Amino acid sequence: MNRIVEAVNLAPSAGGLQAYEIIVVKDSRRKEELAKAAGGQGFVSEAPACLVFLTYPERSSRKYGKRGSELYCIQDATIAAAYALEPSMRKLSRRLSERRKAGAPSPFCP
Repeated sequence: MNRIVEAVNLAPSAGGLQAYEIIVVKDSRRKEELAKAAGGQGFVSEAPACLVFLTYPERSSRKYGKRGSELYCIQDATIAAAYALEPSMRKLSRRLSERRKAGAPSPFCP
């Protein structure tokens, strides 16, 4: 989790405002609620933890007005969420590279 937070803190944001917050959800009941809110995607409730990215339109609007509250804060949270994936993608990339070196077939192609 620390690597994820470190990666998110490196994410660019409009004016450096970081107009978002991250909530870590580990409680089973709350994860079930998130799964329902995500259109019944059961894997959400099975995860050890879920990251919820909240926007703070008022933080962005102080500097950028309506555009900040309706666009920039959403872009900031979206970019932060993408950066949160980076540590996992790096790990996956290493595993795939190791498989290729060992002569294993790609798990993505039949």
